[in-house]
Amino acid sequence: MTRPLLTALVVLLAPLAPLACTAGNDNPQNDDTSEPSDGETVVIQRDDRGVAHIRAETDEAAMYGLGYASAEDRLAQMNLYARKTQGRMAEIMGSELIESDKEARLVGYWRHAQEVVETLPAEDQALLAAYAAGVNAWVAAHPDELPPLFAELDFEPEVWTPAHCLVSWYRVSNLFSGTPFNKAKGYYDFKELEAEIGTEAAVEETTANAAPGDPLAGVVQASDVPQEVQDSIYAYAAEHGYGPEEMNMAPDNYGHETAKFSHGWVVAGDRTTTGKAVLVSDPQTPIASPSIWYEWQLTGDTLNVRGIGVAGTPALLLGFNENLAWGLTAAGTGNSDIFRLDMDGDDRRQPHDRVRGRDHHRQGPRRRPGHLERHRVRTDRHRAGLPEPG
Repeated sequence: MTRPLLTALVVLLAPLAPLACTAGNDNPQNDDTSEPSDGETVVIQRDDRGVAHIRAETDEAAMYGLGYASAEDRLAQMNLYARKTQGRMAEIMGSELIESDKEARLVGYWRHAQEVVETLPAEDQALLAAYAAGVNAWVAAHPDELPPLFAELDFEPEVWTPAHCLVSWYRVSNLFSGTPFNKAKGYYDFKELEAEIGTEAAVEETTANAAPGDPLAGVVQASDVPQEVQDSIYAYAAEHGYGPEEMNMAPDNYGHETAKFSHGWVVAGDRTTTGKAVLVSDPQTPIASPSIWYEWQLTGDTLNVRGIGVAGTPALLLGFNENLAWGLTAAGTGNSDIFRLDMDGDDRRQPHDRVRGRDHHRQGPRRRPGHLERHRVRTDRHRAGLPEPG
């Protein structure tokens, strides 16, 4: 069922440059339109759930509008994710995050994003640049409407770039694979054990109990939650229209275990009430507020798509268009390998990175800066990050 579109924002741009914009609602008399003579019009409408629906005559203009809407909805989240992958959280959150910043710089998320952008086809770079321009346009047009987190942590929004769009996805990848540091630690732990008891015994001890105990022990069971807590949750859900009848939940005699991991599946059209195929894609990710996922719909010249992606980038993890639907999920991916490098003294080096920490003692209205720590990130010829020699 199509839901009514309640609010609209009309963004007027002169070849993707900032712009005049008007915020509209159900009363068109409140609109204040000022259109550049050679500008394009991007319409951003929001349904009763607040989801942005972007329409424009060109794909680049539509991407611009998506960036504009994303900044309006999730600017603080976008900037925190960017800083996390850049290794710059200690600057605003405190010196206790310096070690995690070092890890981010060693892995090289931001370094990699900057390099990959330059290898993309020109058309893709143009679309990412249009999205980034939309983000920056919203910030420029609303300096007094920034999320309060910027003032609370005393930092400014970053100028968004195509590299920011890529690095937004890198943050998500860690939900499914993590960083390579656990693999590296496992390697050194094994080498220490091998030196103590020998290779054969070390292998046997390491692999004998790879998955001890009951695997279900890692999943919260109903018996783990007090009955009064369960009752209150069910009552709250029913009160807001999510009770068993409204949700058509499986009956008590349903003979299958429900999935306790990310999953995706399809029901053929001859098995549905509508006669059309149904795709279900369910990536099991931690609950957060705001959600890591961001829903939008976009229509341009060649693009007409709706789905769920990540704020900060114009891409969809789950989505559909006129012809097909798609979904991506994983129960854990092996997207990193560990290998040992024998250095010959000809390794490439980058200049020192400065990792700034900030303590949390207040002095007047501003936070007092913490110490400035210098951290060298070396890279080999493959641009892999190398830690400082021990």
